[in-house]
Amino acid sequence: MTNIYLLIYPKLKAFKVGKADNVFNRADSIKKWWGEPDYANSFSLVISSESVFKLEKSLHLLLEQFSMNYSEGDGKTEFFSVDAFNDAIEYINVFIKSNKLTSALMKGVDKLNITTGRNISRNRDYIFTKHNVGNKRVIGSLNYSIKNMERVLRVNNLLIKYRKRIKFELTLENETYSLTLYNRKFLAGVLFENLRTKHEFFSGGFVSRNLSDSLSKDKDCYQLKFHLHTSFEDKLTLLIIKELECSFKLLQKASLR
Repeated sequence: MTNIYLLIYPKLKAFKVGKADNVFNRADSIKKWWGEPDYANSFSLVISSESVFKLEKSLHLLLEQFSMNYSEGDGKTEFFSVDAFNDAIEYINVFIKSNKLTSALMKGVDKLNITTGRNISRNRDYIFTKHNVGNKRVIGSLNYSIKNMERVLRVNNLLIKYRKRIKFELTLENETYSLTLYNRKFLAGVLFENLRTKHEFFSGGFVSRNLSDSLSKDKDCYQLKFHLHTSFEDKLTLLIIKELECSFKLLQKASLR
């Protein structure tokens, strides 16, 4: 388990949306750039490592128009105007309810208990700790991408196996795939939600690829458009996309039979 957090910075008139196993440690590690947050009025939610990526990404997209657009500093892309703070709280509560989470959004960050743990960790091997945290970050993001790819492959396998019963069409034009599914909203939705990859490097760099372009409804059919470019520099995304491309080429052949 980990945490999604909303840290308020009164002097900046902003709040930060991020994820951390230890919220206080994270705030303490970046205070040289941003100063001390208002711990008492900040919020956090205990959440699974699998769900935290989805919630964090959704919040960043939702709050994009309120971004503070700082040019430098650790976590610079995760700051938003306090005007959107209540919107963020409301969205998290909706996320909790819709995903039937057992934990609740908690107000306040306990500095005393967490500080004790932080001081103990400083007596340990810093390089080992940094490497261990990096490992968890990479494994978590790899699991996210692999699970997404697995879901897409399962849907494709289902469409191929039942191609005589499930009506669909798949075309490729100008590097854009167009998949039309008739009366199969659920399958179209699964593909739309899972045609994406994301992972973090040991250094903390973040890569996120949303391969889906759009999902639209026309009478009794659902049309999904997406891209499987093979020009990405990061090898993980390239590998996943190549596997997906092979699967969709087989799906394309099946749609013609």
